[in-house]
Amino acid sequence: MGRGQGCAVDVLLLKLCLPGRPERGAGILLLDHERGHLYLRLREDWEQIADPEDAVVLSAMSGHFHRQLEELGNGGGAEFLRRLEDQLSNVLKLSQRRRITVRDIATTIDRLFDENCVS
Repeated sequence: MGRGQGCAVDVLLLKLCLPGRPERGAGILLLDHERGHLYLRLREDWEQIADPEDAVVLSAMSGHFHRQLEELGNGGGAEFLRRLEDQLSNVLKLSQRRRITVRDIATTIDRLFDENCVS
């Protein structure tokens, strides 16, 4: 979505909660209600915040999420998010949804990622 009239999105923070380590922001998810599209941005520096074996699994997560979204097709973002909310473990958690109005999704997701996920 480019600049122009605002659209309503739900914002969720994906949190990494590894035992014995501080909770970290792992990614930002924005659900565009009008189109049903889910935008996501995940960390890439897993090896800096997780043990090597955990980092390997976490690194594969982005590709897995994108494949699931592709399988659901256009407008499948809401369904993907519902599944994610049902399936996440104690290691990965989603924050409560917070609805905001945005003009530019890319700028918003980058800003939220920088505020919540940059080490």
